[in-house]
Amino acid sequence: MSKEKDSQEKRIYALNKIAYLLAHNIKPIAIRMDEETGYVYYVFPVCPQVYDIIKMYKNDRLISDFIKSYSDVVGTIKKMKRGELNGFCK
Repeated sequence: MSKEKDSQEKRIYALNKIAYLLAHNIKPIAIRMDEETGYVYYVFPVCPQVYDIIKMYKNDRLISDFIKSYSDVVGTIKKMKRGELNGFCK
């Protein structure tokens, strides 16, 4: 990929950020896989609209709280599966 093409594209790996952009009707240019890591990423155009929506995402307190809560729930489920919790809320 040329440097010129790189400067016109924004790679995004974070699932929540990708979903937020998609929810705001921002269409990706492509979906690719990093050959070195195997991670899948979405490619979005580099434009003010994309940057504005990413800024909104970063400043959205409710989104931040949701992501933290989601992470806590996933951690609790994993602990339950390993037998580290008894199933009662504290």
